[in-house]
Amino acid sequence: MLSHLMLKLSTFAVFLSTLSLVDDVRTLPSLESAEFRCTPLAPRTNKLTSFPEGLGDNLPALTYVSVLKNLITTLREQDFAPIRDKVAVVDLMFNPVHCDCNVSFILDYPTSWHYFTCAAPRDVKNTYASNLQHKQLKCQGTT
Repeated sequence: MLSHLMLKLSTFAVFLSTLSLVDDVRTLPSLESAEFRCTPLAPRTNKLTSFPEGLGDNLPALTYVSVLKNLITTLREQDFAPIRDKVAVVDLMFNPVHCDCNVSFILDYPTSWHYFTCAAPRDVKNTYASNLQHKQLKCQGTT
């Protein structure tokens, strides 16, 4: 298991074309190397509770990110903004996303980024985010 090795991920840049081989991205020391030519990045089923901060830094060829089947409940624009113009697809399916006013920014992103269902609140539960409108994404205390 890669998490038991104390080597930097950049050591393996020549050998890896995807990070989907990594069992648990939470234990990697860092994603270092401007030369890393990873196009897909797939930290699936890793119990991530938020979209990884700085994802895409030093990964200039990144075109696909799958955080499928994690535990992501909140989406923050500052985490997505750096990769907005360089990543074609972000797969957020099967995450318990709370779809309120804080995630409304995602509706202005490429449609391939908001193909996931909302886990809460009740009025939008089980609705695909791609079918939502800004006015449906409310925060407590707002109308």
